[in-house]
Amino acid sequence: MREFKNIRTVIFHILAWVGVFIIPEFFRPDSPAIPSRIFSFQHFLTFNLPLVVFFYLNAYYLIPRIMRKKPLYAYVLSVIGIMAAILLFNQLLRMEMPPPQRMLPLREGRGIGMGAGGGMRLFLLFPLLFIWATSTSYRFIIDQLKADRQNKERENIHLKTELSFLRSQISPHFIFNILNSLVALSRKRPEQVEPAIIQLSQMIRYMLYENDELKVSIEKEIEYLQNYIDLQRLRFGDSVQVIFTVINETTGKSIEPMLLIPFIENAFKHGVGLIEKPVIEIHLHADDKDFWFTVTNKFNDADPKDESSGIGLVNVERRLKILYNNHHHLRLMKDDEYFKVELSIELQ
Repeated sequence: MREFKNIRTVIFHILAWVGVFIIPEFFRPDSPAIPSRIFSFQHFLTFNLPLVVFFYLNAYYLIPRIMRKKPLYAYVLSVIGIMAAILLFNQLLRMEMPPPQRMLPLREGRGIGMGAGGGMRLFLLFPLLFIWATSTSYRFIIDQLKADRQNKERENIHLKTELSFLRSQISPHFIFNILNSLVALSRKRPEQVEPAIIQLSQMIRYMLYENDELKVSIEKEIEYLQNYIDLQRLRFGDSVQVIFTVINETTGKSIEPMLLIPFIENAFKHGVGLIEKPVIEIHLHADDKDFWFTVTNKFNDADPKDESSGIGLVNVERRLKILYNNHHHLRLMKDDEYFKVELSIELQ
């Protein structure tokens, strides 16, 4: 890809120079005193070639090596010296040209050929100044584009590093909550511990092999949520009403792994305990354009929770901002009895 990009750049430069040298021919007066110079080797050698050399010399050597590393006057003197050298080279080369190849005078006694060396130097000076201005602008533009690209790459690296850190926080936090669930299950219904451990192994397998992927299919994420909810149903039995509905109308769509589980964990963390008739409702609906996810649970502010209970939600809010910035909407709502999460994501 990089080689292809370099080839495109070379082709663009060639076409640009061809345009620069051909366009003036369209404005040349139709007069035998001013012959066409488009195919003139003399004109190429004494006019076109010095301009091309000066353009790239200024853009790739004078500006990066002298202007930015040495005093400004060194750069100014270098530019003036190179311009003077080009003008001198042009005059000496024309003096060596045979008379038939010299350009015809525009007016008697005042031409742009050998009879008017000062006029010729003036004729070449203006294009040199134009090429210098164009070359300098070109250099500053490509440097700015490079700086923007590097800043974006650094930002992407920073976001990837932060995202990896956030994911690494999810796993131990999740395992901690699951182990608490198994401890409670072993006390209430020890016969259910074995199937619970089997489900836990499936979830850990998902965490180990799928969590490192940038995205996973929505079907796999739903399966993962289902295993977690089934595990909680084994733990709480009929003491907690759990409603989980899924409408998946997607075809090959994917989502960030383990993005939804913190909301469900939070519901089971705060939606059970010192609560009369606890209810947890989880609804998921997805099509090829949008993803909707809601979690509703009762809560009791008088029921104390450990200080780490808020890690999951803070974590997932940051991940959403990194991964789906301007393409998601998250609402956390709370009244006297219920806490509700509404999440919508534009699938791409």
